[in-house]
Amino acid sequence: MYEKYWGLQEKPFENTPDPRFLFHSDDIAEVFKRLLYALKNNRGAAMLTGVSGCGKTLMARVTYHVLKEIIDLRNSHFDRKLIKALINIVSIFSLGSLVKLNNGEVGRVIRTSRMHPTRPTVEVLLDPRAQKVNPPRRVDLEDEPMLYIVDPAIDEAVLK
Repeated sequence: MYEKYWGLQEKPFENTPDPRFLFHSDDIAEVFKRLLYALKNNRGAAMLTGVSGCGKTLMARVTYHVLKEIIDLRNSHFDRKLIKALINIVSIFSLGSLVKLNNGEVGRVIRTSRMHPTRPTVEVLLDPRAQKVNPPRRVDLEDEPMLYIVDPAIDEAVLK
């Protein structure tokens, strides 16, 4: 109802954070500065922490979408060697993170691929109806061209 009143094209308040609606506040700028510092100074890892609802998942999604866009433009806008160097520094999907696949399944990243950084090996834990898969099954996204990750930042709470 408020979409029509305010002339909006879509609902602005959904349950999952959408990187398109990132508000570039001073706090967000500080988070990006700290992440950039970790990258520039070859820190082995950087951890983003905060209370529930502060934007950790949104930041993870923004980072994922930016990296994916850079990788997708590697032939037309960026030198391949530069992209490989970036991928060696930054892992798109960290080991142990939960991701959602385009078929609705949720899995944990158990192996990354240097050749295809957007195609890790995932251990599927939940089926599309959010039912536990027992035993979990492994899916190597390098071998499954029709499967891909649609959400790189799933909360551990979905497994409970």
